[in-house]
Amino acid sequence: MVNFTSTQLETAKTVWNTLKQFGYNDNSTAGIIGNLYAESALNPNVNEHSGGGGYGLGQWTPKSNLYMQASICGISNSEAETVQGQAKIIAQGDTTGQWLAYGNTAYHPTVKNYQVLSEFKKIADLTAAAAAANFCAHWERPNVKYAHMDIRIDATNSIYELLGTTQKNNKGEVTMQCFYQVKGSAGVYYFDGKNLTGLNDMDELNILNRIYKENNEKDMPYIVTDGAWFKRLTDMAKRPVNNI
Repeated sequence: MVNFTSTQLETAKTVWNTLKQFGYNDNSTAGIIGNLYAESALNPNVNEHSGGGGYGLGQWTPKSNLYMQASICGISNSEAETVQGQAKIIAQGDTTGQWLAYGNTAYHPTVKNYQVLSEFKKIADLTAAAAAANFCAHWERPNVKYAHMDIRIDATNSIYELLGTTQKNNKGEVTMQCFYQVKGSAGVYYFDGKNLTGLNDMDELNILNRIYKENNEKDMPYIVTDGAWFKRLTDMAKRPVNNI
């Protein structure tokens, strides 16, 4: 999980509240913020560290692209330098043309190859982590090799737990379950607290997540980490339980 600084958390709250005003739900909002954390560490005035010309929360490239989109949204250049101004611009990605309906599924197995922004806003059939992958594919569109999807998903899950309205479990359900993906691999597994099961397609993930959400009032955690963690899970799943 990401340990946000106080400044990053305040920025995230501003983005969260602004996106909510534009009709985004918890999943899509968290997915966007997770991407912004990966792009800029939630700094609205940062220049791309590699000198590539990116700027701001979403790393508009070049910086003039931010001002062009601001003008389309009726936002001044000075407001476009602020967190709220940039959040407003991001929220109107269909108006600015930044959001592309066709997404590259190579980013992550949860990416929908066709999705308009109005559908993404209300995304309910996928996890918050999947929302992160879809925003990356449809709005950010970095080089697939350097997308660092694990960082985007980790930040998304972290901010969802902090700011989401449905993160608390009030129904007494055992919540040791999670979806698990080995970093750099396309395969997704379901861990039920005891056993690991490979998922064949996104329908299986969506069904399991829907059941979990009915019982827990939140999405099932989606964890992306290295293969060593996966080996520990598989070893634990095979281990007999003493005295049972």
